[in-house]
Amino acid sequence: MKKPLIASLILILGGFGPIKSASCDSPPPVYPPYICTGDSCQNLSVAPADPEDEQSQEPAPPPVAAVMIELDGEVNADSVAPIIAKLKELDAAGTKEVWFRINSNGGSVMAGQDLIVAIESMRAHTTCVADWHAFSMGFSLLEACQDRVAVPQAMMMVHLPSIHAEGNENDIGKQVELLKSIRKIMTTQLLARLKITRAQLDAHFEHGSWWMDSAEALKIGAIDRIVQTRDLPAVTPIPTQERNLLQILGLKP
Repeated sequence: MKKPLIASLILILGGFGPIKSASCDSPPPVYPPYICTGDSCQNLSVAPADPEDEQSQEPAPPPVAAVMIELDGEVNADSVAPIIAKLKELDAAGTKEVWFRINSNGGSVMAGQDLIVAIESMRAHTTCVADWHAFSMGFSLLEACQDRVAVPQAMMMVHLPSIHAEGNENDIGKQVELLKSIRKIMTTQLLARLKITRAQLDAHFEHGSWWMDSAEALKIGAIDRIVQTRDLPAVTPIPTQERNLLQILGLKP
């Protein structure tokens, strides 16, 4: 009598049909091809997972809930451009809250207005903090945020826009008209936030620069509340590019 043959059964099956689970105890699947050895089957159409690939595919980090952007130094085209780009990036990432910490003597009206438009266009909730000084265009940026706060020692200042005019009589006349248009824009923006009349604002403008501390700013509606520096929320500082923001804005070499 012949001895029974003991061997591993290897089946490679092809063809077309619905995908079914493979098991050597059940009828062999039609598609895809499998190799069955003993009591296990391997799907030939699926490449085995590479452990190194699985480790390298880390999940994307969730959007940051709140960030702090420092607005230090002069407001000009070079300092504003990277900030505007960062605001667009934060908004696209779904950032919920953006804080601006202002320490500025002001600068370019045109560059400042570009940044104001960017701030007011954000879907994120915006809060500006007057931290020590917010002068001229720095004050206008303070008023651009939905919430405006100041530390007790902060100083603020607002005045009529000015430019360094040059050229012939016609050129100077055009620049004067430009200043008048900018004054109208500033007046509209400020009266929408301050608790004063147009006549009161014009009177301050005619007397020159209007300086105020935190208490007066709160009284006229230039800020919503006064907070201690230590009570400001701890949020994640976000530089506008790889260099330190103070370098970008010209405060450090």
